[in-house]
Amino acid sequence: MVFVAGPRQVGKTTLAKNLPGAGDAYLNWDIDEHRSRILEGNLPDSDL
Repeated sequence: MVFVAGPRQVGKTTLAKNLPGAGDAYLNWDIDEHRSRILEGNLPDSDL
């Protein structure tokens, strides 16, 4: 798991979503469904 932090609107989400192989591996803590999956340990498999 990697946490990306920084000021607003500097490209954090764009960077994360455009990494090769990111696909469904991108989870956003601010999305309720994603937060639940993270807390449950239900993380996607990824080559990242």
